[in-house]
Amino acid sequence: EFRRAIQYAVDREAVATLAFHGHMSPGSTLVPPYSEYHWDPPTDVEYTFDPEKAEAMLETAGCRDSDGDGFRETRQGGPLTLRLYVATEIAADIAAAKLVTGWLNDIGLKVRLETLDPGALVSSIWNYKGSTFAPDFDMMLYYWTFFYDPQTVLSLLTPDQIGAWSDTSWTDPTYTRLFIRQSKELDQ
Repeated sequence: EFRRAIQYAVDREAVATLAFHGHMSPGSTLVPPYSEYHWDPPTDVEYTFDPEKAEAMLETAGCRDSDGDGFRETRQGGPLTLRLYVATEIAADIAAAKLVTGWLNDIGLKVRLETLDPGALVSSIWNYKGSTFAPDFDMMLYYWTFFYDPQTVLSLLTPDQIGAWSDTSWTDPTYTRLFIRQSKELDQ
């Protein structure tokens, strides 16, 4: 619910217009809009810019501003500060990260924006404590080059890619089942 709330707090159209000066199309799925394999989610499940919905979802998730300072705390009442990392190499990404930071602040999420050189960003993604894989970030704004066949980019959210190609180290059992099903489907 927390992750989904963040999705509703981001105005993708404004990112396209303000950060990228209209030279990009907002994405709604892992497969970009210019691909013949792109799928547009139905409007009832598409993430739109809806800060009020984001705030309601955070309330439901138990993240409330219990001390009245304008920022939400964890469900347990502790401080909640998210680290948003962005690489220094692309000015439009930095502009986008600043916009995202503002929108998240607007819904009561304290965000510490950090610009990192690309090596440091990658190091935080594939961080290890001894021999244990231990990613060290909360959020990042980074990019992927898309391959013609969507199989590679779709595989990124499967458990086999955690510690390998997955930048996010996030997975979902339902998604994984659907990924395996589509991998075996012959009818495009």
